[in-house]
Amino acid sequence: MSTPFENQLPREWFEIANNAKSWTIYPTGGHFASLEEPELLVSDIRRSFGRGLKENWIKL
Repeated sequence: MSTPFENQLPREWFEIANNAKSWTIYPTGGHFASLEEPELLVSDIRRSFGRGLKENWIKL
């Protein structure tokens, strides 16, 4: 998750250091996304988990 008002590492650095499966840049919001843009955050989490279950990288 990334917002336009956050200082952040370049995406390439993040992907090298982590097993990133998803990268979303939100058009609005900031550090407290769950308070500022809860609908965007929840829809992104649902999309990511749904994709993970379909592609079998999330196991329940």
